[in-house]
Amino acid sequence: MRRFIYFFILLLLLACGKEDPITPDLPEAPENPELPDTTGVLSQVPKFRRDLLSKGVNLGHWYAQATIDESHLRGRFSPQDFDFIQKSGFKHIRLSVSEEVFFNEQQPAQLHTQYQEVLEEHLNALIDRQIGVIFDLHPTDGFKEKVHYEPGFADKVSIFWGAMAAHLRKYDPNYLYLEVMNEPWAEDPTAWYAEQAKWAAEIRENAPNHTIIVDGNLQVKKDDWDDVRAFLLMEPLKDKNIVYNLHFYQPMQFTHQGAVWGWHVLPHISGLEYPTNASNANKIKEGAPDNIELGWAMDNYVNDNWGRGKISEVVAQIGDWSKRYSVPVTVNEFGVYNYVTPENSRKLYMKDVRTLLEANDLGWSVWEYDKGFQVVDRSSGIQFLPEMKEVLGF
Repeated sequence: MRRFIYFFILLLLLACGKEDPITPDLPEAPENPELPDTTGVLSQVPKFRRDLLSKGVNLGHWYAQATIDESHLRGRFSPQDFDFIQKSGFKHIRLSVSEEVFFNEQQPAQLHTQYQEVLEEHLNALIDRQIGVIFDLHPTDGFKEKVHYEPGFADKVSIFWGAMAAHLRKYDPNYLYLEVMNEPWAEDPTAWYAEQAKWAAEIRENAPNHTIIVDGNLQVKKDDWDDVRAFLLMEPLKDKNIVYNLHFYQPMQFTHQGAVWGWHVLPHISGLEYPTNASNANKIKEGAPDNIELGWAMDNYVNDNWGRGKISEVVAQIGDWSKRYSVPVTVNEFGVYNYVTPENSRKLYMKDVRTLLEANDLGWSVWEYDKGFQVVDRSSGIQFLPEMKEVLGF
C-alpha cells in the first residue's frame, strides 16, 4: 500500500510538470460579475444595486391601500404581470406594505404570521426574475400620527423593524432593499431624521448587508408642505449602505387634480394644463369665484410658471445635495393622477420629470403600475398605455 501511495504521488508530480495540465470543471461564472461581496458590512451602496434602483414602478394597492386578505393578495397581480415587468425595462418594483400585515403593537418583536407565506412566494417570484424589490413600510395615516406624536410608539416601531429585518435578511441583499417609512410628516423634520436614524441602526443590526432606504419628511414646518426643502435638511447617516429618498409631485394642483383625498382644493381642479398656461388656469379660477383657496392655487401655478425649466431648478437642488455628500438619492414616487388631467400634459410632465431625474443621476420609481396613476393597461392583456414607453425612456 505504501508503494502504491508513493507511486500515486509521483504521477501527480509528473502531471504538474506538463505544459497543458487537465483542469477540473469549474463552476459557472455568476450571471452578473459585479455582484458585491456580502460577507461583511458594506462601505457603500454597490453599483449593481444602484443600477437596479435607477428605474422602477410601484405596485400599489396590494399589501397596502387595500382591504388585506389572502384572496386579495394572491389575486392582485399574476405571474404574467411579473413577466411583463421583467421584460419592460423596469429594474425594480416598490412593494408597499401596510402595518397591519406584520406589525404587532402589543408585542412588536413578534411579527404577525398570517401573510408571511404569501409574501415569501411573491418575493421569491420577483427575485427569481432578477427584479429588485423595495420593501416599503407604507403605513396608514393613523400609524404615522402615532409615530410622530404618541410617546413611546416610535420605540415600538423600532423594535418591530429589528424583527422585520431579521426575518427578511434571508433574501439576497442585492435584490431586496428595506425602506424605513413612506412619507413621514413630522412638524419638525429634524425630529423625524433623529428617529429614523434609530430605526436604521436597528435594521442594520439585524440585516447587516441589506441596503436601507431612508425617507425625507413631507413638511419643513407645520403646514409648510415643501418636501424638497424638508429633504434638503437631512444630514447623511454614518452608515454607508444607505439610499436617501423623497417623492416628487410638485406642483400638487397639477399632479393631483381631481383627487378626492388630501388637499381639499384638488376635487375642484379639472383640465389644468402643463406647462403653465395662464389663460387655462385663470379659466379654472373664474369657474369657482367663491372658492378663494382655489383662486390662490391657480395664482401660484401661474406665478411659479411650471414647466421644464422650473422642474429643472427644483430637481437640481436634489442632485446637488446628492453630489455634495456623495450619496445615492432616489425619487421612488412621481406621476400624475390619470382622471381629469389633459393626457398630453400628463405625458409631457412625466417625461420632463423622468429625464431631469436621470440627468441629475437620481433613481426613480413611477407611481404606479395600474389604478389611478397608471402607466400600464391591464384591461385586455398587459401593455403600456399609448406613448408611455417613450415617456419612461424604454
